[in-house]
Amino acid sequence: MSKSDNDVTVEVVAPRSTDIKKFTWPKSTSVGAAADEAAKAFGYEQGTPTFQTKDKVDLSRKKTLAEAGIHDFDRLTLTDTGGGV
Repeated sequence: MSKSDNDVTVEVVAPRSTDIKKFTWPKSTSVGAAADEAAKAFGYEQGTPTFQTKDKVDLSRKKTLAEAGIHDFDRLTLTDTGGGV
């Protein structure tokens, strides 16, 4: 899949993993959908995942990646809105 101007590529880390995984999503993807996909890639089966920025701000699952201010090469931390990740 080739990257377009409408896509954003980010690095995602998870609290219980030493891996850093790269993902490319359309900017119109919801934070929730992207977090769900990332959680599965890290082996998380349950919960309500979202991302946290480097400034420790939890992103709303309802916003698109563009609305949340996500840019290429941002590093996001996978977290759970219920505290389970």
